[in-house]
Amino acid sequence: MNDIVIVGSGGSLINSNLGSKIDSFENVARFGGSEVHLQKYKTDVGEKTTHLFYNTSKQGCKMLARYAEENPDFYSNLKLYICFQKTKTPAFKNLWPVTKRILNKHDIEYETHWIPAHIRLPKRGADGISFPAELIKFNSGGRYNNKGISRHITTGLSAITKFLHKYDNIYLCGFDTLVQGPSRNYRRFYDEKPTNRLVAKCHSMRKEVQVIHYLADKYKKIHILESEG
Repeated sequence: MNDIVIVGSGGSLINSNLGSKIDSFENVARFGGSEVHLQKYKTDVGEKTTHLFYNTSKQGCKMLARYAEENPDFYSNLKLYICFQKTKTPAFKNLWPVTKRILNKHDIEYETHWIPAHIRLPKRGADGISFPAELIKFNSGGRYNNKGISRHITTGLSAITKFLHKYDNIYLCGFDTLVQGPSRNYRRFYDEKPTNRLVAKCHSMRKEVQVIHYLADKYKKIHILESEG
């Protein structure tokens, strides 16, 4: 089977003992910032990385620039995806050029996309993933309206939809909102202390959980990687 595991950064990974199970997959996707903590938490999250997703938030740009400068070989041995918004943020305009120069300096290849090409939007062709209008309705810029606020999908949902037609099965772990229920607070496995970090207002985790459940029911290929603990 041509499968992939997508490893989120949720605190539920701590004491999961999923490391060896994750590393047994041929394809392992992770998210920006987690890569420098793998050695410390390898028993729970594994070490293998074949795909890495970064967004172009202020924090994302700074982390990638720093880590790529410190250990360029790591990023040369995987598929790097840079996810940005069609409406360019100040962070993207100011920080991405710096990050891009560092990646180019070390000949690190990457792919950029503002929303996975196979998600159907009003100005795109007929092929691709479509959603019932009552579930989520994207505009031509890839945003959707939820409770009167214009929002965009997270890097996590971007990764799931990007791989939906490429792999036979997609296994998820560390996606705490999906398993434990939507919450405005979140904790990453590598946060040393409990934190009151909030999910950005530009995302709706409740809506994304509904979308992922819809995709799981429709395509029958999205699964939760169960803990060995």
